[in-house]
Amino acid sequence: MKPKQIFLLFLLLVSTAAIISCDDIIDSDDNINKTKIEYDYVVTNQENSVILPLRVGNRWLYNVTEYDWRGGIDTQYYASIVVEKDTIIHNERWFYVRGWCGGADISILLTNTNVGLWFKCEPCGDSFLEAQYPKVRNPYFSGEISSFVLTGEDSLLTDTVLRWARYEEVAQLEVPYGIYDCTKYTDRIEYKITEKRYDPYQSMYFVPDLGLIKYEKYSYGANPTIEKVYELVSHNLDGEKPAVFRQNVFEITLDSIEQRVPILFTFDDVLTNISQQNASILSITIGETNMNLNVINDNFPIVIAPGASFTLVIEATARLQGKLFGTITINAGSGEYEISMIGIG
Repeated sequence: MKPKQIFLLFLLLVSTAAIISCDDIIDSDDNINKTKIEYDYVVTNQENSVILPLRVGNRWLYNVTEYDWRGGIDTQYYASIVVEKDTIIHNERWFYVRGWCGGADISILLTNTNVGLWFKCEPCGDSFLEAQYPKVRNPYFSGEISSFVLTGEDSLLTDTVLRWARYEEVAQLEVPYGIYDCTKYTDRIEYKITEKRYDPYQSMYFVPDLGLIKYEKYSYGANPTIEKVYELVSHNLDGEKPAVFRQNVFEITLDSIEQRVPILFTFDDVLTNISQQNASILSITIGETNMNLNVINDNFPIVIAPGASFTLVIEATARLQGKLFGTITINAGSGEYEISMIGIG
């Protein structure tokens, strides 16, 4: 693996790393008394009185805005956080969650415990407190994470990342889905050897029993600015109905879309009928978009045999030059399946 790839992989892991705690937090590292919070048990009810309701099939849809270094809007699109499946690890129930805090193509493990939302890293074997709930200490030390740091063209340095977190109550925060009182968790990180500090690193806004309503990722440097924001647009917290379809595609890319020239795109295996009987696609709805989109295979209902998959055919035309976005919702009777689309005009 190339040094740059290792570094980027580390950043992804750090972005999903966790909130742990300590007894005494001051700026001097020498005076920090680090005491890691450990959970006593994973809660039985993962949907109520928790900071992130976890149930297979739960989904949150976000409007994502990326900013350039001047603070101007660079692009906007949609992204989802999806609870894909659950599993039992050491007699504890964990959930695979895709899209957590910007990791669109990554599924990580989350569960609610008696001390808050817990994150588990399968490849590295580490686990962290992602969001303390109920809140106890403020601010608090988030732990040490070993990492590689890119120091030159081909030079790597083994360093340790120190991470802190603080929280504050935010009243009447407005996102597209509504206005909420919430808790804002803000992290900062430091490299122990190189002494580089990023403050803030990221901020997460939670509403209990609703979940993450806003996420902010900051740029690196002496004066960090917001470079990416997720804001809640809609959600489905009813989980899955009895399994009929398995969704295989959550985000699709439409390359080189031209203005005034329709281009046809075909996507195989979007949904797979995993039941033992025929199932139907009832309709497909096009959501907010800055493209002209038409669904070609729209002879509804479309019957899908057991074990067979649904192929989506779309005609797209750009309305403008630059980055494009859109969403579609497939209504299969047994549930709705949302797909985000991005393109370049």
